[in-house]
Amino acid sequence: MNCFDEPHRLYLPRQLKAHQTMDANLPKRPLDDPWSLYVGTAGQPGQGSVAEEIHIEATQIAEGKIQRPDLFYLYRTDDDPERDLSDKDERIRAIAEATGPIGEFGPGQFDEIASKWDRPGADGPYLERVWLNRWKRQGDQAFDMKKIKPGLCRSGERIPKGGFITLGFDGARFRDATALVATSIDTGLQEFGVVGTPRR
Repeated sequence: MNCFDEPHRLYLPRQLKAHQTMDANLPKRPLDDPWSLYVGTAGQPGQGSVAEEIHIEATQIAEGKIQRPDLFYLYRTDDDPERDLSDKDERIRAIAEATGPIGEFGPGQFDEIASKWDRPGADGPYLERVWLNRWKRQGDQAFDMKKIKPGLCRSGERIPKGGFITLGFDGARFRDATALVATSIDTGLQEFGVVGTPRR
């Protein structure tokens, strides 16, 4: 048996390869009835985490796109778009819905969790992700990966004048090229300029 705790934290290339290897090894022991267990919360959309891979697989199974499904996926969330999370009572109801019928593990647990939204600097999308199990982009994630189209550099396309962008700079003090990359926050389209060092 494989057990993956918090698989939304597994998104680096080496972690993904390790997961792929462990998953590929399961059929080697058919008489042991091998399986994997994943325990965690929703991840950040577009990050490419193990949790996102499993979530996509479960969605495709539900849509009938996978012919021989072998995944049992128990996913509980509160995804009511009408819920006003600025209201603490609504947050408590959302937490209860996402937690399920087991309810609080101790008196006041949901109230304490709901209070986290009221802290100065609280990252609401992060709290929605970990406590309501919603696939949300966190506040520290610059790009909404669901909106980004494949291919960040598309020949002939330009970022509109006045568009909201980020800039990335790469250079060195000696004998190196310098590059500046502008990336549109809305689309992910990139434009770049490179100044190379003269050949000697």
